[in-house]
Amino acid sequence: MVSGAFGIFAAIHWSFRGHELAGSFGEALFIAGFLSMTVDQYVKNKMLHEVSHNVSKYLIGYELPVEAQDRIKELMSCRIIRENYAAFYEATKSETPGKLKLEVTISYDVKNITHHNESYKQYLALEQHDLPAIIELKCESSDSRATYHREGKDVSSVHDGVVEAEGPLITIKPAGKGGGPTYRVSDKHSVIQSEEYSDLISFLAPTINVTITAKFPPEITFIAPSETPSEATEANSWEYKRLFMPSEHIRVRWFKNKSA
Repeated sequence: MVSGAFGIFAAIHWSFRGHELAGSFGEALFIAGFLSMTVDQYVKNKMLHEVSHNVSKYLIGYELPVEAQDRIKELMSCRIIRENYAAFYEATKSETPGKLKLEVTISYDVKNITHHNESYKQYLALEQHDLPAIIELKCESSDSRATYHREGKDVSSVHDGVVEAEGPLITIKPAGKGGGPTYRVSDKHSVIQSEEYSDLISFLAPTINVTITAKFPPEITFIAPSETPSEATEANSWEYKRLFMPSEHIRVRWFKNKSA
């Protein structure tokens, strides 16, 4: 636009050979610049929206059943993901014969992949028949307004045989290219379970990179599923470098050694 305006000005105020051509060229530049700053931006955005809407059914699997398309749409529209999910099981002998007291610690990073603030509330649900005791709910963050630490029974309630606990509603800022604030959410609880039993790690949100570790008495073997040989990283430790969708789960088991 500046170049076009200069060409128009030069053609009007100065007399030189080809000044009419310079004026016409200046007008063309000025109009092109004006259109690119106004109408062109609107047209491009509108076209991008319409094209992406029309071809989305092909991107998410046109031949797939509707239920499968819905799951892919759910992933495409997710705003909060969890990363570096760590589950640690520590078991000790219970006062009741044949029972173990398990202390389970779960922690993960909460990441906002949008360009605006998102609300988040930590949630924990345990089966009442396992005699659970919620020890703590916690969020460690570089954003002081999102940091909290709640302990004991004050954070839990019982509904329909399920012991539930919630953290406060916090604001998760966008991660962005620069990284943004970090949010490490964790909970710790204990349950009483049989010496030969299993537990289900169920994912409530899209979760990437999961590690499971365990510390059990020598006479008890703890195992988690290994989908590939690389997932069994070391003794009593398993790593899953992939995405888990909401409602997907990992079942872990423990049982007495044959020698015992």
